[in-house]
Amino acid sequence: PQMRAFATAAGGVGGDDARRKKKQQQQQQQQRAGKKQAATSGAAAGADINNEGSSATRAFETFLKLVMSAKRNDAFVITSLTTLPFDSSQVLMAYLTKWVSLYRRRHAKVSNGSGGRAKGGARGGDSAQPAFDHVISWTMMLLDARYAEFVLSPECHELLEQLAEGVNGHIELCEKAADLRGHLQGFLAAARARAEAAKARSRARAGGRRGAAGRGAAAAAAAAAAAPGTGQSRYAIEVLRI
Repeated sequence: PQMRAFATAAGGVGGDDARRKKKQQQQQQQQRAGKKQAATSGAAAGADINNEGSSATRAFETFLKLVMSAKRNDAFVITSLTTLPFDSSQVLMAYLTKWVSLYRRRHAKVSNGSGGRAKGGARGGDSAQPAFDHVISWTMMLLDARYAEFVLSPECHELLEQLAEGVNGHIELCEKAADLRGHLQGFLAAARARAEAAKARSRARAGGRRGAAGRGAAAAAAAAAAAPGTGQSRYAIEVLRI
């Protein structure tokens, strides 16, 4: 009986081990299938990134704009970006690089005096294009989170070169505009002072309206307290005094 018990126990343990190994194999297969699907979808999105007429591209760009425009904590975003699948990180970097280049070409159009729509679909008021400061801040956060992986992945080097080219164009424009700062510093300071004064007047008017409303309520409560049989009104005026 003891031998049969040991044999049964051994068989049960062996069966558990087999089931555990089978479950692990199934999980590994599912993970590989998920990675393959993510790579396929990432490649499809990357291939469709420059198709301005694609409704899927426009919808995805609009979605990214909403995400990038939302309030955030940069530290938490960087932590989350480190867990983003690398294929998705590449797609996000491709869109950010595209927007940096679009803004650069738009500035080049303006500086050359040609105006209008820039090559590549950049135009004023593009509903699917994030603000420039959002593009720059998200690019910085993505590089902070995945810079080593981008550098160690040869397929990303061309993307980083395009980003560097676009950023250099903006830097050159800023350097040219910086020469005017000395001449215009006094006017900039005066404009800031006027803006601050306007804000102060607006706050004062808002405070005055609240004060007038409070004085009106106090006067009404006082008039009610002077009438006969107004014990509750007298209580209200005492509360207002407090």
